[in-house]
Amino acid sequence: MRHNLAEHTEKYVAAHGQHPLAECFEWARAIERWQRQHPQLRGDFGQVDPAVDRGLLTTAIAENLRLSLVVQSNRVLGDLDLDRARCELWRWTRTTTEHPAPGSVHWPAPPAPYDIPWRALMLDVPADERSRVVMTATAAMTVLTDSVTALLPTVVFYRRLDEAGITYTALAQAAPVLGITHPIAVSNPRFFAGIEGLTVAAQDQPL
Repeated sequence: MRHNLAEHTEKYVAAHGQHPLAECFEWARAIERWQRQHPQLRGDFGQVDPAVDRGLLTTAIAENLRLSLVVQSNRVLGDLDLDRARCELWRWTRTTTEHPAPGSVHWPAPPAPYDIPWRALMLDVPADERSRVVMTATAAMTVLTDSVTALLPTVVFYRRLDEAGITYTALAQAAPVLGITHPIAVSNPRFFAGIEGLTVAAQDQPL
């Protein structure tokens, strides 16, 4: 399926006044920092490769989230399904993908200041190194997803299930684990009530 990144970005900037990577990099830096502090944790994709460049890793996590905003188009950032988001960049960059090539008209480089780290990851490093970074980003987000899911109170899980059929772990749930204390925008704050250390604010889906 072909997703229009340029169109999504244009609408996002009009609604938020900033490029989607601004918020995505904030989360990515927090995720990278958290993973660095917990190197012993493992997930389905194994242990995070400690040898990868941490700047490239942060960029890969941010692009994971940015692409997820495009694919999960009816959700604000805090509502993103982490289990789907963790693999999004891998899906777009694997050899057999039908997605556009990085740097093409359908997947252009972002504007400054995000173009430099984006180009470093997506265009400048050899393909095998980029693949290693992308898999490490997937592993880091998998570990985070597993850790956050385990902390969800049972009463919150069943409230979501009964009222909306929601069973996935949302990005907003990771905020307390990552040390993010400011209010996180979500579409329905009720689905996050009861999660210790999490402050949310209602935001209509703008796109």
